[in-house]
Amino acid sequence: MVDRTRFESKMNSDPRRAKYAERVEEAINQERAQGRNASRESVYFYMLGKDIAEGKLKAKPKTTKAPDVPRGKSAGVRSDVPARSGRSDQDKRRERLANTNI
Repeated sequence: MVDRTRFESKMNSDPRRAKYAERVEEAINQERAQGRNASRESVYFYMLGKDIAEGKLKAKPKTTKAPDVPRGKSAGVRSDVPARSGRSDQDKRRERLANTNI
């Protein structure tokens, strides 16, 4: 009973155990009928390894694509230097004196 409880308690964290539960029970019953006492954990791991080796189970393909994360606008090459205004000193004077009579 302890062996069964220990095996079934891990079914919540590992969903594959639930898929193998019936096969493990059949194998345990066959082993006990022949006079051997194997734990459910060892039978489960044996069946899982055998299925992986035969190619019945495959790992999920890993994605190599980088996630799309908004990075914002990159800084200018000389970002530590303050930007110059668009108008020169001469243009500023022209605008300031545009409506005055000299």
